[in-house]
Amino acid sequence: ADCLPCTAGHYCDEMGLTLADLSNKECFEGFICLTGSDIPNPKDGIKGKLCEPGHYCSQGSSTVTQCPAGSYEP
Repeated sequence: ADCLPCTAGHYCDEMGLTLADLSNKECFEGFICLTGSDIPNPKDGIKGKLCEPGHYCSQGSSTVTQCPAGSYEP
């Protein structure tokens, strides 16, 4: 009853994880992990997605960051 969905920016691919375990479970660079992701590279649009062109997503991202003026990300 005390189990919570995996936090945004992280993935929970096994049972019984603690908050301390999540430091080693960050979403892959280039992906956004939303709450409840069970893989590091979700693309379903519900648990996560690929980073959008013109933006970047660092490891452990839960949001996209727009590329600064003078740069791009294809």
